[in-house]
Amino acid sequence: MRHMKYRLALCTALGIYAFSPAQALAQAGFDCAKASTETEKAICAAPEIAEADRAMSLAYAALVERADLALKQALKTDQADFIKLRAEAFESSLSNAEMRQQSLLDRTEMRAEFLNWISVTESTSLEGNWRNVWGLVKVEKNTVGKLAVSINVADQANGSWLCSFEGELEQKSATEAEFKGKGGPLTLKLQGALLNIPTPFCDESTSGGYGTAAGNYFRVGQ
Repeated sequence: MRHMKYRLALCTALGIYAFSPAQALAQAGFDCAKASTETEKAICAAPEIAEADRAMSLAYAALVERADLALKQALKTDQADFIKLRAEAFESSLSNAEMRQQSLLDRTEMRAEFLNWISVTESTSLEGNWRNVWGLVKVEKNTVGKLAVSINVADQANGSWLCSFEGELEQKSATEAEFKGKGGPLTLKLQGALLNIPTPFCDESTSGGYGTAAGNYFRVGQ
């Protein structure tokens, strides 16, 4: 067993993702016999990562099964973005093989946990923590009872852009609020179980105008 672990560690360090009988027991969330990319081969070659990928896929399937049509479509888009970003991060040359391998495991485990926290219930309040693959939108009442928003979204593959913003909102209805100040307008809308930011918005002082907070966000936690 010690020799098997040593060979796996050596192959990983060298970027060689060959399968052994022991590794073949690991099941990822996809068919490892059809693994074609560097990322897919790395997942299938490491039982711990394959197990995490399978857990993520099971969590995703269970969530989609309970979701309505709009939520299903939003989840499909977000999951595809995650798979793409995960591959970009792993196949980047910005870190060494060991760090890339650990990051691949961490990203996959965190994604599975995130999927397990998403609510499928139709929301009646803008307040709460809303997340997607790009980051977090937090809506809460401030010290004077006004609705306020904090946005932190970024390129999750290599950090090439960051969009960070905090501001007070004008609540137009129970399901819609708007910020009209510098850099705005920023609109937040409830759409069933989703929070939607319909138009591009980003704080240019931190991002230089790259990236955007636009898109669908999922309520996490309570």
